[in-house]
Amino acid sequence: MRFPVEPLRGVDRLREPCVISGPTCDSLDVIAEDLPMPVLEIGERLLARQIGAYTMACSTDFNFFPRAKVIAVNVERAAD
Repeated sequence: MRFPVEPLRGVDRLREPCVISGPTCDSLDVIAEDLPMPVLEIGERLLARQIGAYTMACSTDFNFFPRAKVIAVNVERAAD
């Protein structure tokens, strides 16, 4: 399954195949492999849409790595 992950900036940069994963070096920490992405700088944010209902619910502080920060974005205006 390929999850829709994209950079927030520099979408027009040259892309290379990469692996998107967490810091634990565990196979369960891999989100995507062979995903065309621009070369990213440390700290750059990625936008991940629809990557699963249990993504945050199943996260842990495995090996003392802190959980990823999640920024919720509502693209529709709230009802008055």
